Amino acid sequence: MSDHNNNFCQHIPDTMPRMYWPVLDRLFGYVFKKMGWSFEGEIPKVKKAIVILAPHTSNWDFFIAMLAKFSLQLKASYIMKQEAFFWPFKSLLMTVGGIPVDRSQPARVVNQVARKIAEEDSIWVVITPEGTRKKVTKFKTGFVRIARTAGVPILVIGFDYSRKKIIFSKVVEPGEDYEEEAQSLYQYCRESFVGCRPEHQ
Repeated sequence: MSDHNNNFCQHIPDTMPRMYWPVLDRLFGYVFKKMGWSFEGEIPKVKKAIVILAPHTSNWDFFIAMLAKFSLQLKASYIMKQEAFFWPFKSLLMTVGGIPVDRSQPARVVNQVARKIAEEDSIWVVITPEGTRKKVTKFKTGFVRIARTAGVPILVIGFDYSRKKIIFSKVVEPGEDYEEEAQSLYQYCRESFVGCRPEHQ
C-alpha cells in the first residue's frame, strides 16, 4: 500500500468497528493502491454511526467501496432483505455485517436497524442515500430517521473519482426535520464530491 495509505491506516481509532480477513485485507489493499486510490480526511472517533456513502452513480462504487473496506479492515454493516438470510449463507452474511430487515414494511425497518445498533458495542451501518444509481434531486430520508431513532451521528464519506479519493468528510448530528436534513446533505455531497458518472449526481 502507498505511504499515504499506510500513514492513514496507522491512525485508525479504536472506536471504528474492525474485521480481520488477512488474505483479503492484503489483496484488496494492493488492488486499491494499484488502481491509484487513496484516503483523505480523518476517521472520527465514533463507535456507532449511520454512514452515508455518496454519490452513488455506478456499479463501480460497490467495487471501490469493497477495496476501501478491506484496506481499512473495517466491519461495515449493511441492510439486506431478510429473505436472503437462509442456510447456508445466513451465518456468513451476519459475520460480514448484514442486518436482515422486512423491506415490505418500510416503517418497521427504522426500528429494526435502530434495535440492532442498540445491541452492538460498535457498529457503522453504511447506506447509499440515493437508493438508486440514477440521477436524483434529493436523498431519501430513511438514513436520517434511523440515525435519529438510534441516537447516533451521521458520518459522511464521499467518492471522488476525479482525484481517486475516499473522503472521510464530516460527522453530523441528525436534526428533527428529516426532509431538511436529507436535502442539506444531498446538496453538500453534490457540491463536495465527483461521482463515477457526474451527470447522474
